[in-house]
Amino acid sequence: MKRCIIQAVIAAFIWSTSFVGSHDLFAQNPLVTVRFANPDMNCTTNKYCVDVEFKSNTLGIELFGMNVRLFYDESVLEFVNFTNFQPGYSAVAPNPPLILTGSPASGPALFNFIGAAEFVNGAIQLTNASAPDIILDDWKKIFQICFTIDNAGSNPDIFCPSVVWDLEQNPANGGFLAGDDGVVITVVNPDPGIDSSPADEAVQHLNWHYIGSGTPPYGEPDQTQCISVDCCPDLPLFPNDTICDGDNMTFEYEEEGLTGVTYEWNFGSGSNPSTATGPGPHVVAYDTTLTNQATGANVTLTMNRSGCTQVSGQVSTIVVNATPDASIAAGDDTLCYYTNRTFIPAAGFFPDATYTWTFGSGAVPPSAFGYGPHTVYYQTTGIKSVKLIIDPDAPGAECADSSTQTFDIIECPGNISGHVNSVNGPGIPGVQIKLYMDFDFNGLADNGTVVKMTNTSLEGEYSLVNIVPGNYVIIQSQPAGWTSINDEDESPDGDIVINIDPLDNRIPVTVVAGTVDTDNNFIETPTPGTISGSVFVDLDGDQIPDSGEGLANVEIKLHLDANKNGIADSGVAFATAMTSGTGSYSINLIPIGNYVLTETTPAEHTSIKDYDLSNDQDSVSNSNLNNDTIPVTIMQGEHDAHNYFIDASLCPRFVTNTDDDGDGSLRKAISCAVNGDTIKFHYSLAGQTILITSTRLEIDADIIIWSNLVPTVKIKSSIPGLFDIGSSATPQFRNIHIESGVNGYIGAAFNNFGHLILHDVQIDRNPGLSLGQYLIHNNPGSQLQLRGICRLEW
Repeated sequence: MKRCIIQAVIAAFIWSTSFVGSHDLFAQNPLVTVRFANPDMNCTTNKYCVDVEFKSNTLGIELFGMNVRLFYDESVLEFVNFTNFQPGYSAVAPNPPLILTGSPASGPALFNFIGAAEFVNGAIQLTNASAPDIILDDWKKIFQICFTIDNAGSNPDIFCPSVVWDLEQNPANGGFLAGDDGVVITVVNPDPGIDSSPADEAVQHLNWHYIGSGTPPYGEPDQTQCISVDCCPDLPLFPNDTICDGDNMTFEYEEEGLTGVTYEWNFGSGSNPSTATGPGPHVVAYDTTLTNQATGANVTLTMNRSGCTQVSGQVSTIVVNATPDASIAAGDDTLCYYTNRTFIPAAGFFPDATYTWTFGSGAVPPSAFGYGPHTVYYQTTGIKSVKLIIDPDAPGAECADSSTQTFDIIECPGNISGHVNSVNGPGIPGVQIKLYMDFDFNGLADNGTVVKMTNTSLEGEYSLVNIVPGNYVIIQSQPAGWTSINDEDESPDGDIVINIDPLDNRIPVTVVAGTVDTDNNFIETPTPGTISGSVFVDLDGDQIPDSGEGLANVEIKLHLDANKNGIADSGVAFATAMTSGTGSYSINLIPIGNYVLTETTPAEHTSIKDYDLSNDQDSVSNSNLNNDTIPVTIMQGEHDAHNYFIDASLCPRFVTNTDDDGDGSLRKAISCAVNGDTIKFHYSLAGQTILITSTRLEIDADIIIWSNLVPTVKIKSSIPGLFDIGSSATPQFRNIHIESGVNGYIGAAFNNFGHLILHDVQIDRNPGLSLGQYLIHNNPGSQLQLRGICRLEW
């Protein structure tokens, strides 16, 4: 526990190290430095104060006391008191301190002051042993010294007064007055029985430094710790702002630490209240005026403080935006849904404003922008809410206004009517008409659910009644034998969806409440007919065109036969066609009527038969089957098929049997073939053998004998030899299986005088051919060329 301290009431100017006594337990005196720090100006009390701080060069040292002696310029400062002591410390006698003022010359002569040097002699001491220890291991504030300011100079923002600790003539001892010891500092003695011990002193002055000459003046002012001591009020600036008509603004201003100020406010155009006094807060409401809306309400403030010049001026500008009237005018339109209603603001147009509308559930359109008017209809019934928001879009505050209007939308059924007519005028009866919903406005049925359905009357008329207003699509079931040429609503019924395709048997329609949507008409034309058939060589005799039998590029003509006598009315053809690669032909878009088909028999062919295989209800019978003429009658939308022309080739290049000779034989085809011809084989000969039994086959032309059958055809000889190749001939055999003849002829398979080409050919020896006999004999000047994979049995 700290020992009890008995305050020594001793005049500070006679304090000395002898006061401590002879019981000093320190090995040597600690060095304690005292300084002025942290100058501060309190405009409320008008006091200039500095902290007094101590620091020891020895650890664990605690300040016991100090005789406080200092000088300052009497023309600048006036001492007030010691204050703001740390716990345990207080001022001691002399208390209050003694104040001595020198002659006017003392300040300049001793310290380079402007005015007289004023001397303060006082003391402070630890007086409460129970207070927490304050150890001087680092700078510690013990108390403050405060002054009033007599003269702040020409620039109060840079105030740097000098305060000088009492100096001995040897400044190291802390004082300069003859007969005293200057600044004396004592510290707490560690011995509980002794209160204090001496210390060596060092000082740091405020805004003054010692020159060190030992003669006056001893030093000079040094501006190192400067502060502002300007305590006159400054005119504040509040941010400019934008508010809405009827809104409030709050104004408040009071400079911290500044007293004695009066405030006079004027809040400008449209303000309520218009004026006020005092720092505030002042709550001010603004109504829109032409002035404050265009240039703003100018807020001014005038401030006065004793000793200061009055400050006055504009501190803010408040622009007051008008708030528009968002009431809605909807008119007296019917409340049926799918009926147009018109919406527009009740008030006049607000310049530069943004108008945003929402029309409620089921509205088309659901929303809109702009003043209007806006035309809206509803797809659903029930209570609807229309909302308008007006945003003036003025800079600053968004002074938007809105309003809502509600009403009840009800159903009002309507009807649809129209007709299905021929392009020539008469109505078409019995045509099915269906109605489907079209909620998504794409002109197509939303689903397969039929809303209404009916059939056209004998006159071609139809009607769909008691239909809930909305968007639909009418679909016609295309009548047989007719072709659409126009599907259209011929009256302006306010349909929302455009009929973009007039040939798809669909008409988009909008049923308006309580009305009849008329003239939804489907116009048809009789469907033209088609004639088809084939021109072919009937190789198998079944009178039906089979694969490989068709004749290509044969001209077929269609002639009118108005008098139905089976003879063309004129030599001018109504239409023509050429047969395809398979021998088939087709003539399309033939109007209803009677005609005759004629064939131009191809070269090297002869007509065999002309007939209509199917029963097409032709008006004229085909009494002559060999005149290249077939009578035909075209009904509405009819396809008259199987009109066949059968021809025969004068020189067949097609092998249809395995005979040695005669029609359809290989020998017959070779005998009439000319340069460039290709001889092929009927599919029925796949895997079959053509047996040559009479004479050898002679080839004197550049022809190709080609089998594309699988398995291929075989040509076999039962006589001596098989093929004789002329000297000017270049025949080719492709994919053929050959078996040679028997003994008795040179070249049992080929006796070649020309240029023989074998491509993927297999040649076998006849079992009756002796070994050593040639399968192929190439005579002088002849050539043999093998291609692909050729196999010869030797």
